[in-house]
Amino acid sequence: MTNLGKLLDFSTRLHKKNSEPVSPDAFRSNLDPELIDHILGKDDAVLMKDAMAIITDSSQSLENRKIAFENLEMVIYLENMNMWEPLIQQLSSLDPIIRMHAASVCGTAVQNNIDSQKCFLNNRGLEKVLSLFNLDDNPDVRLKSFYAVASEVRNNYAALEEFCKLDGWAIIVKYLKDDNYSTIQRKILFFIWSLLLQDIGVELVIDSIKLNQLQKELVHTIQRKEIQENAFEEALKCISLLYEKSPSIFDKNELVYIRNVIKSIKERDDFEAISKDDIKEISMQFGIIE
Repeated sequence: MTNLGKLLDFSTRLHKKNSEPVSPDAFRSNLDPELIDHILGKDDAVLMKDAMAIITDSSQSLENRKIAFENLEMVIYLENMNMWEPLIQQLSSLDPIIRMHAASVCGTAVQNNIDSQKCFLNNRGLEKVLSLFNLDDNPDVRLKSFYAVASEVRNNYAALEEFCKLDGWAIIVKYLKDDNYSTIQRKILFFIWSLLLQDIGVELVIDSIKLNQLQKELVHTIQRKEIQENAFEEALKCISLLYEKSPSIFDKNELVYIRNVIKSIKERDDFEAISKDDIKEISMQFGIIE
């Protein structure tokens, strides 16, 4: 009998006249587990266990493991299921696709989730994804690893402190120094800007920027053509907010460079990487009079 047939048969028996009331437990006891799953769908805990079993089974096809990662990413409650350790182990997989998906799931799990952030940090997850971000040969792995780093560090002072201890700022500087533009550079600039916007840890962020002379790299960054074409808004807003939070952070020569770039951008009628209102406001901040 098909699942639908079983359901109809049970429903008919359940509603027969003169039958006694049936409790929820009795209802479930008369249905086999496969039928319950078919009707109601598996609950999140079962889905997560099934997904992790496939992910950690190297005999499974790569496609099956990718699908399992995608399923796991949709029902993230890893701290309640003791799944952080097996997930973090996948960050060491020899297959870059597995490393990439593992980093992506980590990033989604910790994003704006205090409990997950604590568990990830306690399981040395930040150390692992930061290492992948710094050293992995695969650009997709590096990109997803940075997603996990940023998701863990934002609004998380303990993770920010650990990021500093692990020389995360030196890695940031290394990426910005690369004159070959990449999407990661734009995401890094947004990451710095978002840290400066936070209510917590801003002093530590500014101190770290000074220690690593990141402000100098930011000034160099906005002069690059590829940045102006692809990430100028992120770069200039980052500089603007940093200057607002720490007015003495840029020296005189750096301020001259910043003003010259702003002036040159204002003269370009075809420049659309930042709104006219934003460029006007930032111009006033840096004392540029029209």
